[in-house]
Amino acid sequence: MSLLELNGVCAAYGQSQVLWEVDMHVAPGSAVALIGRNGVGKTTLLNAIAGVHKLSGGTIVFNGTDVSTAPAHGRARAGIGFVPQGRHVFPHLTVMENLTVGLAALTGRKGVTESGIAAHIFDLFPKLTEIRQRKAGSSPSAGRWPGNPGCCCWTSPPRAFSPTWCNRLRRRCAACARSWG
Repeated sequence: MSLLELNGVCAAYGQSQVLWEVDMHVAPGSAVALIGRNGVGKTTLLNAIAGVHKLSGGTIVFNGTDVSTAPAHGRARAGIGFVPQGRHVFPHLTVMENLTVGLAALTGRKGVTESGIAAHIFDLFPKLTEIRQRKAGSSPSAGRWPGNPGCCCWTSPPRAFSPTWCNRLRRRCAACARSWG
């Protein structure tokens, strides 16, 4: 069984079709990279998987459940994690407050505290421990990955990250894929 299945996925912006019948099967515990030049639909595909962009055709099945018409928050609750390109955080909240808001939205719980943030987030991103009280608007990529998603879609690492940091992230994502799969 696949963790994530895309069957004939199509997406468009108005009359302009961007994705044509994309098929993809991702096995549990695997890591997949979408590589291509600018403008070929990588971000649109990830937005479609996360429910941020509506499909114009096809189906998306996650963990055996068709999520093609589920809203983004429903997909997040199902276990599809998404880190969009750019700084999509609440800039005037701290990093910790952003993580807490994200976790509350994911679980549907009110009043989630710092203790509700999964410990592995701080293991994966130790810098978050140091900057958790800093305003998120001043911290690249901070506060955007709460919970324990079964599938993580990251559109692109911020340009400010060094090649060393990107290699560390790649190793950590592979470790997550092994442990979560």
